[in-house]
Amino acid sequence: GVDKSCRIVAWLRRGGAVTVEAVDRHLYTAIDAASVKLRVALGRRLNRRRTLRRKYGNRRLRLWPLEARLPMPAWSY
Repeated sequence: GVDKSCRIVAWLRRGGAVTVEAVDRHLYTAIDAASVKLRVALGRRLNRRRTLRRKYGNRRLRLWPLEARLPMPAWSY
């Protein structure tokens, strides 16, 4: 018969959308395959967010005054 497809889109609060798709001859098999793909994709996305938070989470952006970014004049050395 004709192949059936299942597309699942999951929206994350702070991560955008995760989209997966599976195609099979049987609809329920396509749904099962798409749900497994979604579970794997969400695990990767959340693991990446955790890793990035661990790596860059403690860094703070320091906003220096404009004078601190300019080179110091020779007489002040």
